[in-house]
Amino acid sequence: MSRHQTPRTPQHRWQSGVRANSKTEWDQLCEITAHRILRNGFVIEYLHAMTSVQIGGEQGTGVVLVVSAGSQSVRNVRHTDAGVSEGLVDMALDGLDGRMILYGLAFHFAPASS
Repeated sequence: MSRHQTPRTPQHRWQSGVRANSKTEWDQLCEITAHRILRNGFVIEYLHAMTSVQIGGEQGTGVVLVVSAGSQSVRNVRHTDAGVSEGLVDMALDGLDGRMILYGLAFHFAPASS
């Protein structure tokens, strides 16, 4: 290797991107993502009105949880708040079609951008 070339960064399996081919595979990835997110926990301290945040991208499943605020800002929502964890697990069963509105937030799963 010449001194002007840079070494290639090795790619780990989780960095290579997950590609699901069927609805069943997407559903399974949503369930895995939901369980991992809940195991690690999350807190939304403040989310401005009409904005969103993605949770779970670091999990490497190819799916993220998108949490969006409506017309009002939302403060202090935790994964342990009533209905959140149960709702995410139920929502994950519907895969990418799953939706939930709770505490002024809209929750849904989406494919992670590469």
